[in-house]
Amino acid sequence: MARITAADSMEAGSRRATAGSGRRSSGLLLNATSAQGGETRVLCEALRKLTAVTRAISSNLRNVNENLERILLDKEDIEELEKMLNALKVQ
Repeated sequence: MARITAADSMEAGSRRATAGSGRRSSGLLLNATSAQGGETRVLCEALRKLTAVTRAISSNLRNVNENLERILLDKEDIEELEKMLNALKVQ
């Protein structure tokens, strides 16, 4: 008879938890030991990390949007300068 380890049991639980959904579980909760404070502590830590990442992404998007707005505001001036340069090249 084959010996089933804790890792085998966790992997099987992960497969059962995601059966039919087409995705794999991270196993985050399956690996929550009492030494880590259990499920609640692991979830709080994961939420803290996700919140930090979300803030960073939001900040980056704000910067991208500000740069795009500046580019769009300058577009007419740039087109006018291009026309002037092209006119100088023709002369």
